[in-house]
Amino acid sequence: MGVLTSFLKLFKYNPATDGDSTFNIDTALNQNWDKVDTETKRLSDGINGLSTTVSGLSTTITNMSSGVNNAVQSVETHKADIVPHGKYNNVNDLVYTNERLTRVDEKIGGTLRKRTTLSYTGENLTGVNVKVYGTNGTTVTGEHNDVITYTNGTLSNVQRTVIL
Repeated sequence: MGVLTSFLKLFKYNPATDGDSTFNIDTALNQNWDKVDTETKRLSDGINGLSTTVSGLSTTITNMSSGVNNAVQSVETHKADIVPHGKYNNVNDLVYTNERLTRVDEKIGGTLRKRTTLSYTGENLTGVNVKVYGTNGTTVTGEHNDVITYTNGTLSNVQRTVIL
């Protein structure tokens, strides 16, 4: 009598005990190919689902990045208008390193209230750290880190860790 493989349960003739048996095409080939085809389809569907998820994450990060860029541009454009009026006494100090935005300090009345630090690996944004400060501008009252990872140059994961 034949044996079955451990994972897919494919039929295999046992040469020691089945040497004189008639070859059964349905058992030895057709049923095995049906199992291989079914498992391959399941794996293919899973890979396609992951691809859709990664594509959605990539779109989300692209949209977030676009939103940050728009916000930075708006702050740069209107900074000169906002500060002199005194109405909105919020000031954003933007720090660039190698022509990339690496830090945004948000101040109210000259006191630091929120600092966002951006980090990059190569061309990719890989980390965002946000600290929120109390009214004295030195005590951190909230903080979180976002770690952004890429696989083969494509966004694959964003993980947030809340510290405070």
